[in-house]
Amino acid sequence: MAIRQVQAPAVPAVSLDALKAHLRVTSTAEDDFLQGILAVAVEEVEARSGLALVAQEIRQVCPYPASREIRIERGPLLEVVRLVVKRADGEPLEVDPATIVTVEANSGEILILPEAVGGASTRDDAVEVIYRAGYGAGPENVPPTLRHAVQLIAAHRYEVREDVVIGTIVSPVPNSAKALIALHQRRWVT
Repeated sequence: MAIRQVQAPAVPAVSLDALKAHLRVTSTAEDDFLQGILAVAVEEVEARSGLALVAQEIRQVCPYPASREIRIERGPLLEVVRLVVKRADGEPLEVDPATIVTVEANSGEILILPEAVGGASTRDDAVEVIYRAGYGAGPENVPPTLRHAVQLIAAHRYEVREDVVIGTIVSPVPNSAKALIALHQRRWVT
């Protein structure tokens, strides 16, 4: 299973101004650095939670499941844009998104492919799904707990700029950020 973002969100999950207010930074001297750690913090929250914070397009590739059920790895699912199944002979078969059933499970969304998709390849990349996922178009749609987790992680990265500095105490990502992420975490994410 492989997932990759193919279209980034139009706006970040937390604005630079919001992060600077959280950090009590007024200067613009480190704006580029802050943008970088903000992007890293969003990516970390998304990876730890299995969620897309702001609407984005994602490509997921997986083997064809015998059960015809495909678990969406990065939700919440907004819409299936495209689904292609490679047949055993190598020919692609485009599946109409309107024929795909979406089921809400405790751990996220599951797509159920129609019976009509048969003779699929046994390769690991037999199915390609392009979908839109996220809480909505802007940061106001993202749960406040996840936005705060982004800010806590970004603040940690701002304060601790190296992995380890000899003579200091190792400082891992704050447990408070992990706890906030756990409130929304998809259960299959480790």
